[in-house]
Amino acid sequence: MMVYATLRRTLRTMMLIATFTAFRGWSYLAAQDIHVTGVEHIGMNVPDAAQAVKFFHDTFGFVPVTELGPYTMGNEFRKKYRVHPSAALPHVIMLRAGDGPNLEIFQFDSVEGSKQQPYFDDLGATHIAFYTDDIDASAAALRGKGIEVLTDPIVNTSGPTSGETWFYFKTPWGSSIELVSYPHGEGYEKLQGAIPLWNPHHVGDESASLDTDPEKKRLQEIATRYLEIFNMTDGPKRLSAIKELYSEDSRIVEKHSVLVGQTALSNYIADLQHRHPGSVFEQAGNIDAEGGSARIHWNFGPKGSAHPVVGQGVILFKNGKITETVLF
Repeated sequence: MMVYATLRRTLRTMMLIATFTAFRGWSYLAAQDIHVTGVEHIGMNVPDAAQAVKFFHDTFGFVPVTELGPYTMGNEFRKKYRVHPSAALPHVIMLRAGDGPNLEIFQFDSVEGSKQQPYFDDLGATHIAFYTDDIDASAAALRGKGIEVLTDPIVNTSGPTSGETWFYFKTPWGSSIELVSYPHGEGYEKLQGAIPLWNPHHVGDESASLDTDPEKKRLQEIATRYLEIFNMTDGPKRLSAIKELYSEDSRIVEKHSVLVGQTALSNYIADLQHRHPGSVFEQAGNIDAEGGSARIHWNFGPKGSAHPVVGQGVILFKNGKITETVLF
């Protein structure tokens, strides 16, 4: 096993170094016609949708949000998308998967479709990697649940991914999924002008964005600070931060009330924290900023809760200050 791990780590590092050397000569060019802002979801075919949903929820806290099906697939559809003649599609379920892309679960019922997991080197074979802050604890937790972990966590010590630790585990139906962690960053980030790869720690971080619009970045920074204020438990410190960020007559509009002024906002946050002790606001997805306004999606509940309250705030700015916040 150790020989296998060492060989695999060496080969992976060599390939990454070679690839990275070629990539360094590239300059980032924004698409002119199609602007993709990120990966919205990843699809996975499973033999039993209910089993998969239970596994991802019980193991990682992923939350099922939408369910569709059964689907009717005509001959033309089957031809275009290479679906076997006998296949039925009874279930398509979308899961909210932490702060990364959503996870879409497909259950096909088919006589002709392969029931075997593809080999790692098969054409079209893919894998999913989930990020974890504590990879050793995660490996131990998976083993504690009786889940097959293929190797101990493997540490990349050189090359562009130095500082990254990873391993694969098996789902109950045989798919291989990766867990990865690099809490102190990766080697490539230390190079001047390096393009940041997405990771959960960069959510709301303007320095990790490929967007070069300075005004949009400024609004994103203010919106991030706005969320931090809602989690401040020190009253005087919170009020001081509010005075820096909000105008004197700023308004906050929510379902049951309209509050005016900096002190009123601080008192509103204090009351919210009193009624929901231990709950925090966490950013969910990217911040949209445009034309003097920003929209930030958030979850509210105990940190890491599998069933948070989901909402959003629309923030209006003037002269660098927040003048109004509408909460949904």
